[in-house]
Amino acid sequence: MADKREEKKKKKERTPGTFAQMKQVYQMTKKSDPNIGWILSLSALGTLLVFLLIGIALGNWITFLILGLGVRGFLALRGDIQEGQVSELPFARYLVELIRRVEREDFAHLAAGKVSIGVAAYPQKHPESASLLQDIEILLSKQRAGADFAITQVFFEDERYSALVDSARLAGVDIPIIPGIMPVTSLKRLQNLCQMAGMEVPTDLAYALETATSSAELHRIGVDYALNQCRAVMDAGAPGLHFFTFNEHAAVLDVLDQLDLPRYSNRFSQPLSELEYA
Repeated sequence: MADKREEKKKKKERTPGTFAQMKQVYQMTKKSDPNIGWILSLSALGTLLVFLLIGIALGNWITFLILGLGVRGFLALRGDIQEGQVSELPFARYLVELIRRVEREDFAHLAAGKVSIGVAAYPQKHPESASLLQDIEILLSKQRAGADFAITQVFFEDERYSALVDSARLAGVDIPIIPGIMPVTSLKRLQNLCQMAGMEVPTDLAYALETATSSAELHRIGVDYALNQCRAVMDAGAPGLHFFTFNEHAAVLDVLDQLDLPRYSNRFSQPLSELEYA
């Protein structure tokens, strides 16, 4: 077994990565044509200019993003509307409809393909909603507008995810609903997050964070809590996981390291049969 691992390790060391191969090709080409850098840069700028003109002509920034930058996936969120602010798209479903309309108009540029659109779902009542039932109805409207999947708002009670999925399925929502997980390593951040989302602060997590005696313990508490959440929602049938990092990626990476998930980072250098699992 050890010899086999050593052989795999040597094989990985001998095989350059994708970007390394691209760099080698570029360097070899540059030796025969010193102007290749300028040629590639001008080609890229020319392409972007063409698509920018298309976007301006059609009067839609989404067209420019889709066609010019190669964007094929959107997370359609309305965002928070400030008091007195007037929004051209007061509901996220309008943004979904807009993206789908542009997609239909320019399907030839997409090689008759389609973009993927995600939307938000709420395990706990949205602050602006009258009830959880209204949140489900809004999610259903976003599905009808063309949404492909939903990502939930942060939650800390595992049963809320299952309750959301069950209620959504009864209402006719059949798109995948992906739980949003956030490892919280600060009591202040936990309190601010719950206040903004209109949620009650989870007392068990708050107490653990408040009584922690070191930054290492805070980190461990946040990772362990998120890890337990991940396992609970996966056992409940979650089709995937979405992590909120808020610029603190270290905790998320530690959660991923401890989850029994397939590692796809080496998919370009190894066949599927040799993929390693955590």
